[in-house]
Amino acid sequence: MIKPNIDSTSFIAKGAAVYGNVTIKKEANVWYNATIRSVDDPIIIGEGTNIQDNAVVHTDKGYVVEIDGKVVNAYVCTKCMKGSKKDK
Repeated sequence: MIKPNIDSTSFIAKGAAVYGNVTIKKEANVWYNATIRSVDDPIIIGEGTNIQDNAVVHTDKGYVVEIDGKVVNAYVCTKCMKGSKKDK
């Protein structure tokens, strides 16, 4: 499994889980008990984005999830926020 790429200026709260092909850009925040997981395709959390408490972000095979910078997310997110089927 690919390991996450987490910018050193971002904040990951205790109890948050970040697994797999995940990039978290500078000054992004992942709050308590949030889960971001990707087995295959990437999840990109943009600069300054805030993933709030208990939010869940994950991908389905063949989809990329990108949450642009300065977004506040407090929902379950699958194939969303600029998610698009990869060209094959």
